Amino acid sequence: MEQSKPHKWRFRMAKRIGRSALVVLLMMLFLEASLRALVHVQVPNPQYVQDDVTGFRLAPGVYGLASGFNSNVLDSLSRDGLRILFVGDSFTFGTYPAIDVFPEQISTLLVEKGLPNSAFNRSVPGAGTSNYVDLAREFIAIVEPDVVVVTFYLGNDVLQSHPRQETRLVFGAPATVNRSLAFGLHADDILVIKSARILSGLVAIAFDEPTKPLPEMYSETGRVGGAMSKGAFLRNYRNELRGLQARPTGFITESEEGLVARMRVIRSMMPKRIVIPVLAPSRLHVDPDLQDEVLTHFDLEKGDFCFNCQTNRLAVALKAAGFSTIDLTPEFEAEQVERNLYNRRDTHWNRSGNALAARVISERIRDLLQ
Repeated sequence: MEQSKPHKWRFRMAKRIGRSALVVLLMMLFLEASLRALVHVQVPNPQYVQDDVTGFRLAPGVYGLASGFNSNVLDSLSRDGLRILFVGDSFTFGTYPAIDVFPEQISTLLVEKGLPNSAFNRSVPGAGTSNYVDLAREFIAIVEPDVVVVTFYLGNDVLQSHPRQETRLVFGAPATVNRSLAFGLHADDILVIKSARILSGLVAIAFDEPTKPLPEMYSETGRVGGAMSKGAFLRNYRNELRGLQARPTGFITESEEGLVARMRVIRSMMPKRIVIPVLAPSRLHVDPDLQDEVLTHFDLEKGDFCFNCQTNRLAVALKAAGFSTIDLTPEFEAEQVERNLYNRRDTHWNRSGNALAARVISERIRDLLQ
């Protein structure tokens, strides 16, 4: 019997949709393969240089620093006393001259308590936890430290800790992407999707209020002469919410496990010395007013998120792995009620935040050494 016309029409439509879907799938596969090849192409960037050991680091001369590291201790291995190596990203590198950033302040506080020491801040803005492992490997061999302090900024370090991923220069800028031969099923594994997110963000920035240098902020931010626009500021924290869902996704759970695993690798480099992971809260973790502002701006339900669950899970997992972990969240949560510990329209600690972190960490180092 001859097929009815409606049936033929539905059959032809199904074939067309199937062909279109196949074309789209083939295009995505081609784009994905192309992007995976392109991320290995080195693109010049005046701020960063490629490094075969640590992946990348700041170029000499950036921010007026000859070494690319924000540290007053560069070549002082002959000094007597404790040697403390600090590893992290821009939170540890700091947005101020070295004397006003918590690693140097920790050193000063320990000296005042009768513990001579040298603080080696070997942190790189934009670095991820895969880079922390590489930085530790290089500078543990050079510095031979007594203590290694690894600071995890909870705003993005968990998202950068998935075992399949690493942070490196992509088109000249730091980005977290899959290792060359690592594949998964999460959207963050697919560069086409990640690139689309970046592109949509750039479009949003183009139509956003302009970022303006704010002279009144200079005393807070040191070398950082300007603030983020309000839109960019809120979008930054919207991205952090991915890791703060009340029901964490499998990707987030695997990323938390990846962070602990990378700490184990660092400890294996100096098993008989002190290795301290520090959990550094984002302002979103400790500021209820900011939480409400972000949730309201993006029309999200507060019940869908838990702002201290991830920190608690990490603290428990690190303790179970045998680490003496410093969780700065309780102190920052208490102090944030009285005074702001973060720069306005900037995600980093201000001087008060650096001073509080220095006090808490220096006290724990003293306890561990006694």
